[in-house]
Parts: sequence; structure tokens; C-alpha cells
Amino acid sequence: MKTKNNALAALLIFCATNSIAAPQGLKEISLRASSQNALALQMTNEKNSEIEVTIKNEEGVTVHQESFKQSGLVQKQYNLKALPAGKYTIVVGFDKMLKVQSFTKVDGVIKLAESAQHTIFQPTFRRYSQFIDLNMLCNWNEKVSLSIHDSEGRLIYSEMVKPEGTLERRFNLSNLKEDSYSITVGIENQMVNKEFSELIEWTPTVAYR
Repeated sequence: MKTKNNALAALLIFCATNSIAAPQGLKEISLRASSQNALALQMTNEKNSEIEVTIKNEEGVTVHQESFKQSGLVQKQYNLKALPAGKYTIVVGFDKMLKVQSFTKVDGVIKLAESAQHTIFQPTFRRYSQFIDLNMLCNWNEKVSLSIHDSEGRLIYSEMVKPEGTLERRFNLSNLKEDSYSITVGIENQMVNKEFSELIEWTPTVAYR
């Protein structure tokens, strides 16, 4: 893999770009302990986006998962009385972002900590001739993997980073042959375990038109 990275050294260009505005939906998601044994989710879904809710235990095992569509005001209760004592994470996926909230169950009581709450924003990909700009707000303390595969699934680039604030990358495609390429951004956390991918159709002549 090191050889491939050296051969494609020109593929990655570090760049400074404009900051990304946080989606409005961030302020519209509320997670709280509604009783000793229950969590309450409240949000506004004006775009009728699909909502995904996942709860995982400390080992990253999924104990609850659902996806649904509901427009307008969404209010849901999750009865966790049968949940064993331990540490858990609930992830709410909505409108190109993930709301992540860690909580514990001790002596039959659900406890949430504000310090254990963060938001993961889906990266944006912008095309400029032979360049692809990747931007992602990173207001959490986790590692992020970057990879590029060709249409046959061969890995041609990989990188592991721990961004602070904003992840910004520019990829130069001019050295690549004509093909379809997938750029994947992965959250390296077993409690979240989420990947975002973008498919790029690359034709070298585009750069010279």
C-alpha cells in the first residue's frame, strides 16, 4: 500500500477551504431521559427525511435499530427497562448528520451526560475540473479513515487522520485513468461505525476542455 501511496503522491493536496455551516436540523433534535427507564427523542422533520435510530452497547453490539419517515414534529419514547446495566450509545441519523449521545444505566436508572454528546456531519464533495474537494466538520475526538477504490474494488489510496475542527482535503485525479472511483470517509468508532461514500466518474479529457 505504501508503494501505491507514493506512486499517487500527487493525488492528495492539502488545502484550506471555506468553513461549512451546520445544518439547521442540529438544533431540532433533542434526546433526554424522560423517566428512570426511558429515553425521549423529539425533533422536527420539515424535509420528510428518513430517520435512523441505533442503540449500541459498550462492545459495539446493536441492541436496537430502526428507520422510519415521519414529517413535522417527531416524538418517540424508548423503554429501556429490559436493558442490562452498562454503557450505551444512541445514534440518530437525520438530514445528512448523526446525533450521537452516550448514556449509562446504573441501578435501573438511565443517565445522560452533556459532555458525551456530539454531532457528526456528512462530508461534502465538490468537483472542480480534475480536483475533488472534501470538507467535513469534525467536532468530536475520533479518528477518520479516508480511502479511494476503483471500479474493481482495488484500494488505490488510504489515510487515517484525527482532525480538529474541520477536515479538508483536495484530491487531484489527473494521474488516474478513466474509471469510476469511490471516495469513502469512515468514522473509526465501533459505537458509531458509519461510512459516507461518493462515486466519482473520472474522464481525463475533462481537465483539458
